[in-house]
Amino acid sequence: MSKHIQVIRLVFSNIYFLVLSGIIFVSMFVLLLYVQGLLFFEPYFIFNVTEDVIPSFISILVVSLLTSIVTAISIFQISMIKTSSKKAGAGIVGSALSAGSGICTSCSTVGFSIASSFGIAGATAVSFLNDYEIPIRIAAIGILTITYFSMINKITTGCKISPKNNGHNPIQ
Repeated sequence: MSKHIQVIRLVFSNIYFLVLSGIIFVSMFVLLLYVQGLLFFEPYFIFNVTEDVIPSFISILVVSLLTSIVTAISIFQISMIKTSSKKAGAGIVGSALSAGSGICTSCSTVGFSIASSFGIAGATAVSFLNDYEIPIRIAAIGILTITYFSMINKITTGCKISPKNNGHNPIQ
């Protein structure tokens, strides 16, 4: 069995990490969809994905999913394996960077109203982020993927994972 599947099973066998990952995924997914203008709550609940925003929708989905997985594994490393927060910090930093890039590129609809307080420089920054939305999200996906593989390697080299749990602690 692949070490990735073993680590995922180990982390998400605890209901706490499964629920935590689900909450992070749903909240980030809904927030990014709302800020991007794909989800509306007023006057009616409307979820609108047209053909021209499918790449943006897919990137939001992937960033939200990877962020939830990486954050859960990072917290698992800190709490269960007693990894120092410096060693597991890459997971938290990677998650924060991806969340920031996802929200920042989505601020184009909200950002224009805020940009007026910063003048031309603010409008230029918002325009830049809007133009390079997909490449910035792809970079966030890359950062999260590297963080994921790094964390899997740290967990598998730091401890032996037994494939069967016969009532014993699977981490040795």
